[in-house]
Amino acid sequence: MSNTTNAVLVTGAAMGIGRAVAEALAAEGRPLVLFDRDAKALQQAAAALGGNVVAHTGSVANLPDCEAAVRLAVERFGGLAGVSPNAG
Repeated sequence: MSNTTNAVLVTGAAMGIGRAVAEALAAEGRPLVLFDRDAKALQQAAAALGGNVVAHTGSVANLPDCEAAVRLAVERFGGLAGVSPNAG
């Protein structure tokens, strides 16, 4: 990923593989939208990653939640460069 100006949406970002992906992308300096159903764990992940990270609580099974996460990426970072689907 050479584009470092747009965000990556990471689903399942509160723990496990999603959290590891978010950590790796944050280490590269990527802006991130973390997306997960577990609000408490998600906020902990966002706080631990710091930097250019925002969190959105919701379910990938709910279309309005997904649309809101994408809108957040566009509003906060000006676009969405990619999605890392790890929920489930």
